[in-house]
Amino acid sequence: MKYLYDMKFDYLMKYASLLKSFCLCLLVLSASQLWAQSATAVEVLNHTTTIFKQSGGVEVTFKLQSVKKNRVKVQAEGTIRIKGDKFKLEMEGVNTWFDGQWQWFYLTDRDEVYLSQPDVSDLQSINPLSLFSLHQQGGYDITFGPTEAYAGVAIHEVILTATKRREEMKRISIYIDRNNNLPCRLSIETRKGENIIVTLSRCLTNLDFADSYFVFNSKDYPNVEVIDLR
Repeated sequence: MKYLYDMKFDYLMKYASLLKSFCLCLLVLSASQLWAQSATAVEVLNHTTTIFKQSGGVEVTFKLQSVKKNRVKVQAEGTIRIKGDKFKLEMEGVNTWFDGQWQWFYLTDRDEVYLSQPDVSDLQSINPLSLFSLHQQGGYDITFGPTEAYAGVAIHEVILTATKRREEMKRISIYIDRNNNLPCRLSIETRKGENIIVTLSRCLTNLDFADSYFVFNSKDYPNVEVIDLR
């Protein structure tokens, strides 16, 4: 799939998948106040799939920043809507639809849509449950981090630490507000020295999205060229 991207587009799409996992963290940790207080981090993550499926459609508004060597490489805001393994992502310069099988990348400044079928590695990167199954694959240790303050509030911290050098994501840290058990920040350290930070500004759950919402409709974009890469 790398041939689809220029550098900025690659970053936006890559880290949009991390946002989806951030949203799932919201669902699993807000489902029960007791979880964040007494359950182990592994137990919380193991319940994610069930909680996610029971939560219906989800909409998240977010801010994303990627930093390397003290330089901001990517900075963006956007909205993502999720239903099961389907999603629609709206960010500056790019909209993306994924219906569970086909994926459409719409580059708004080029009036082009790239249609493709993700392969196994692509699906792993865009799977909303990817971060929460990492420990089941044996490549990460999961613990609760020390209690800290973030933006003036007390938080819980869930940490995933890679145990194998082959893992691209070296360390993942999720901050959860102690008062409402909602995530407020996700930070990922990569092997390449990047730090990706996602902050949540709004999350809505139990929304009703038709399956067709996650499919690119050419009738809505009559002047856009569809490039079929399947």
